[in-house]
Amino acid sequence: MLLTKQQLKAHVMASDDPERFALTHLKIEPSGRVTATNGHLAVRVMPKHKLDEGEFPEVPGLRGHEPEADVMIPVEMARAAEKIIPTVKDMPLLSMGRLLVSDRAMIGATDLETPHLVTEQRAAQTDFGFQFPAVETALPTGPPIATVLLKAEYLERIAKYARAFAIPSGGIKLSFYGPDLAVGFRWSDDSHDVEGALMPMRDGEATT
Repeated sequence: MLLTKQQLKAHVMASDDPERFALTHLKIEPSGRVTATNGHLAVRVMPKHKLDEGEFPEVPGLRGHEPEADVMIPVEMARAAEKIIPTVKDMPLLSMGRLLVSDRAMIGATDLETPHLVTEQRAAQTDFGFQFPAVETALPTGPPIATVLLKAEYLERIAKYARAFAIPSGGIKLSFYGPDLAVGFRWSDDSHDVEGALMPMRDGEATT
């Protein structure tokens, strides 16, 4: 199975709490869909294009077989695997890692010059001893009240600024007024009231 850096980066949505063992793993399905959750956030990532794995270059030391069932990999492994996958311009196959399983999971990557391997550092892959949460029951379905396209960079900037305040609730209140109107945001701490607005993007708007 081939995985992109973006699929593996779903580890940022997982938990690092050792007492919530199931949430410190990513679930990788044979279809390539990756799921991660920390109990408050959840994400599922499905690749749009399936490349020919037979053309993926050999990575010395990478052994095992294609996953035939769901594979759970620890966050630490996903984080390490994300780092070994090179970004090779105009060569999408090399900008991926290959996941194989035997008694444990292995991910290999190469830029045709330097091979890299990440091996699962726990017991046999088939012996999980935990149940991954049923994330699909938490994902909203049906028509939304409003759909607004927001730029991720600006959402990140708002959140970074908000974390500089000792907000008692720890939350940012977002107010949606329609698909083409600004989204309001506000928060307060003991010394400040903050309010602002984020303009929506237009479908197809350039991100540069």
